[in-house]
Amino acid sequence: MLTTLARVVEVVCQVSGVTERELTGFRRADRIVEARRAAAYIARQRTTASFTEIGAAMRGSATRHSSAIAMNREAIRLLASGDRGLTGIVEDATDALNEADRERERERQRIKRNKRQRKRRRTRKG
Repeated sequence: MLTTLARVVEVVCQVSGVTERELTGFRRADRIVEARRAAAYIARQRTTASFTEIGAAMRGSATRHSSAIAMNREAIRLLASGDRGLTGIVEDATDALNEADRERERERQRIKRNKRQRKRRRTRKG
């Protein structure tokens, strides 16, 4: 199941301890930049969002797609080199998104099961 860009931003903020305002702002503190990279990388992996849409979500509508491409490339490079900070954020955020997907699927299955049971009951009565 695909995740929305807004959900990726929300989860990365929760996991990294960065506020959404900081993530989408213009400050370049290391922890904020790291969270932006993680969000761009996860957004590319888990959404259908274009780099233009990702860039707009990360730093407001003024950011070009090239900024999102650069964030994603740098995230890939750092993950490949074993950067612990970025890896931790990506893994924790991905785990949280996966758990939310599993929970949604369980709820979907529960609703489906309840519908089948109601249908059976109506069929038996009628």
